[in-house]
Amino acid sequence: MNPTRARIGDALILILLGCCMASHAATPATRETITTPPPGSPERGAILDALRAELTHLTGPDLVFVVAVLRVRAGWAWIEAAPRSRDGARRYEDVTALLQRRDGRWVVQVLGPCDEDDPAACAADTDPERLLERFPTLPPGLVPREGAPDTTADGCAPPRLVRSSRDWSAVFAELDRTPPHVSSPAWSTLSGDLRIQGTVILESGQIPRDPTCLERDECRQRVVLAMPTADLPGVRCTRTLESDTETFCDRMELRDTLVRWHAGRWSMPPWTAWTIPMVQFLPACATPCPPGHRRCPTDRICRSTDDEEYCLGCLQKAPDVCACRDANGERPDRAACRFMVSRDRMLEGRCRQGRCVPDEPEQR
Repeated sequence: MNPTRARIGDALILILLGCCMASHAATPATRETITTPPPGSPERGAILDALRAELTHLTGPDLVFVVAVLRVRAGWAWIEAAPRSRDGARRYEDVTALLQRRDGRWVVQVLGPCDEDDPAACAADTDPERLLERFPTLPPGLVPREGAPDTTADGCAPPRLVRSSRDWSAVFAELDRTPPHVSSPAWSTLSGDLRIQGTVILESGQIPRDPTCLERDECRQRVVLAMPTADLPGVRCTRTLESDTETFCDRMELRDTLVRWHAGRWSMPPWTAWTIPMVQFLPACATPCPPGHRRCPTDRICRSTDDEEYCLGCLQKAPDVCACRDANGERPDRAACRFMVSRDRMLEGRCRQGRCVPDEPEQR
């Protein structure tokens, strides 16, 4: 072989190898996408711990978050969450935060909501372009613009596509059971819409186990499915599961439909001490409300306005307050009222300044 030609060939090989190596090295950075660390993951825990540390001087350390949005990319994180006490009794104003990973730990750079009177000044905490000006290394697209691109024209998030039983693992990877809830109407944060394409089967055994039940003898280890309601077209239970007092679903078939879901813990004292973790499917975000129902602005669930359902579930008022409210608002003083204090006990009384005061003096 001609020596000159051999040297030229070797040089070309080295150049090609160098280009390929450079392209390979650049691949992780160019392909890095926005992710949402799943519940229970170390990264999600570290981000929430950093946010908790910023708020405990106002709320105390007993604080958990109902996460609405969590986006992570290239060492930055954007979060929108509702802080609450661990028992759910105290609820605080929703917060937003921009965090950056520094020296292996997450640091809060911007904490909202802004408490200034000037809306233009407050926009610097949430506007993506102004945040990019303040933090040049912030990945573009991490901070969502209000109303876009994460929501559609009707205010609902674009649906996630589910085409086979294998897709459920990705769906339930986002299952967040904090803060702990027991029985309706207290549930976890509602999911976005799921667009079911074709016929997809869901077995209750595919749902991740509730971690709190692993440490309690009186809590069922395996999650169940709530029986589908009539307002869920294309959803039917094909195998039931009977308990002492309730019927659940163990195998569900979903066909060409649009639904949402949330998780909760069902119990019925005093008849049983058992707590049963469950997942319930609901109509899609933009489903029209039937007559006599009203859409809750916070979770977009249609609830009846003819009884206390809307007051308890959407306004999240106490039972004695909801007993003195109806579709027209607060009922007049001295109106007869009653409310449940447990699943087997109801108190009756009269409305007084917006609350139901029991007739029995010892119950007041």
